[in-house]
Amino acid sequence: MSGKDRLNHRTVVGAILGGAGSGGSSDESLADALERVSGFAPSLLDEYHAALVEAFASGLESTELAESAVVLGLADLDVAEHRGLDVLGYGLWAARANQRDGQLERAVELADLIASAGVLSPELTAIQGECLRIERGRRRRRDQELLYARRALSVDEVDEARKHLGRALEYDPNCVDASRMLESLLVTDTDTSHVGSRARIAFFAMLALALPIGAVSIAHVRTTDQYEAFERPVPTDLLAIERRIAELGSFSEEHPLWWGRTRLDKEVRELEGVRNAIEAELRERNVEADFERQGVLARVDQIYLDARTAIEAGDPGFALEALEQALAEGVPSAAVRARLRRDITAIRELLASGTDGGLLANDMESDR
Repeated sequence: MSGKDRLNHRTVVGAILGGAGSGGSSDESLADALERVSGFAPSLLDEYHAALVEAFASGLESTELAESAVVLGLADLDVAEHRGLDVLGYGLWAARANQRDGQLERAVELADLIASAGVLSPELTAIQGECLRIERGRRRRRDQELLYARRALSVDEVDEARKHLGRALEYDPNCVDASRMLESLLVTDTDTSHVGSRARIAFFAMLALALPIGAVSIAHVRTTDQYEAFERPVPTDLLAIERRIAELGSFSEEHPLWWGRTRLDKEVRELEGVRNAIEAELRERNVEADFERQGVLARVDQIYLDARTAIEAGDPGFALEALEQALAEGVPSAAVRARLRRDITAIRELLASGTDGGLLANDMESDR
């Protein structure tokens, strides 16, 4: 493709992110964008790569441009590598930009998308973890402000309720509950001067809460379904139990208001008890194994002493048989096994040559 016919990077961004190249953000998720782009013809993908590489080479920078590079690169990592498109580098750049701009969910989604393709980065994982922590904190504060607003409305404190609803929207601009409640409180100053009008306002605002309460019930059911979907570990699988405890810890942080927390906490306590019992049993086994190991090594030392005595007495055949038997029974030390093999070979050579075994006996003594 000639320079004149080369695709404009804005056109490419729009095609990849679903119209985001116009300057606004797309409603399409990055995962959906990747699925769609993966179906593009290889020749078109190559043209898109060339356009983005040229845009970056000219010094252009934007979150959408970096996200487009990530999606395009993940669609065909081989082409990305051939074109010199650094998927992880642009992913980190876009994740930091989204985090800086408060687009925490987008940053988390980006990190998930890259990790799911097998491109791993501790730095990207750290950004994802920080965004999740901030987002969970925002949700907790939003829910707290909604609770304060409900309490204020229950005693007809409309202005106080507005204040808390405004704060809830600051923590979560997309909070439907807060928006619906605020709409029910929109009245003129003249209306608020009538007798009983504030009580009526509070009544209608509380009425508007009926739907949010239903939504909370639905959310509870969905959260319970998520909890039930967790894979239960085998009671003897320590690693699986550790993973389960970690999963439940994260789940608890993500759903602080879930009605089933008592059940969750009980399961965590039970799993911790099983884990502690397994670890105690493993420690006991290790102690027993250590005693057994020391006993085996002591027996090997005695066998060496008997073998050396036999060689000095002119009976290397007995020494060979003793050392071979010790090796066959199993020795919990690589160094001792190597020494056994070496001395067995030396005794066989001694038997083959018919020479005196005095030097060999001395060597065996010095190695003990």
